[in-house]
Amino acid sequence: MSYHVQAVSEATVQTAFGDSAAVRHFPVARFAIDADAECSVMPRVLEQFASLGLIPSHWESTVEGDTLHIELSMTDMDAARAEYLARRLRRIFPVRAVVTAV
Repeated sequence: MSYHVQAVSEATVQTAFGDSAAVRHFPVARFAIDADAECSVMPRVLEQFASLGLIPSHWESTVEGDTLHIELSMTDMDAARAEYLARRLRRIFPVRAVVTAV
């Protein structure tokens, strides 16, 4: 199995006023998930975020053969919380692997 997780440490978000001095930086947590290609996996993954009151800022999924690949990201999530969420995701049947990058 190979994973490609783009190492991005923070996203830049500019205020609505367009003031360059008002640019704020938020950490971005990225998750790469491989699971059996079953229709119940995506709602189970999303449920882990929803139960913590979170909405992923980006979600992309593809199917290759019998494997479902999900890549998602969360803005404003530190490494400790990302690892906690990754542990929860790894407990989902039939998730095979979860890789994180913050």
